Amino acid sequence: MWDLFDIISILSDEGQCDPPLLLWLAEELLDSQTIAGCRIVFDYLESRREKITAKNFDTKELVILRTCNELLRRLSRADDTAFCGRVYIFLFQSFPLGNKSSVNLRGEFHTENVTTWDQQDEPADDMEIDSGAPKIAVTKDGERNAPGNSEAPAKGVSFSKKPEPIPLDELYPKFWSLQNYFSQPKKLFEPESFQAFKAGLEATITQFQAYPSTKKALDDRDGGQQNRLKRKRGTTSAPFNPRYLTRRDLFDLEVCDFRKLSNSY
Repeated sequence: MWDLFDIISILSDEGQCDPPLLLWLAEELLDSQTIAGCRIVFDYLESRREKITAKNFDTKELVILRTCNELLRRLSRADDTAFCGRVYIFLFQSFPLGNKSSVNLRGEFHTENVTTWDQQDEPADDMEIDSGAPKIAVTKDGERNAPGNSEAPAKGVSFSKKPEPIPLDELYPKFWSLQNYFSQPKKLFEPESFQAFKAGLEATITQFQAYPSTKKALDDRDGGQQNRLKRKRGTTSAPFNPRYLTRRDLFDLEVCDFRKLSNSY
């Protein structure tokens, strides 16, 4: 089968047949195959991508786009995640960046994609710091001194330039509000929206970077439940693709999974 396809590819390059004939046959073959069979056919297309797109691409681009889009409609985003990624990479490598099919000419975005999360109550007044509390002075060496004891700085206490992770209750609305800017990137041209996006992104990255120092606390908190779930999932053959929800009571576990995932790379 693949030898026949190679012969057709050579004939199309030499002008002995229609240039998109190979892609038409591959399209029909993909329509008649199961998902497992489509992987085999797509292996061939990936291995011949550079040769297919080298000549007469203007007559082949619509067939490539239609074939890949039809294949993506058949694939499950949850069970065939890796295969979907291969199809997208094939498209990105086949089409140039300036092609009309890869440029959002109208500037339209998926504004209907609204992410909702649990709204938290405002902190109570008694949580504010007492204005009459003694202030902390900072020395040139970065040490803190209490009033009345400026000559004897506290030992072992210093400020670090590295930002500290904020509590998860504060990170929760900042993290999920980032989705609004991804679905509506034009909002980033507004100074206030850009500052809010920047603050939320910095808080999220700081939280992920602090994973090694907080891993033990999170493991102690869930009592090893994550490890038990991991062992249980490992015994099954079905693929596991987590879908993170926006409920507040799940956020702690989601952050733990995010940290473990980022630490594995």
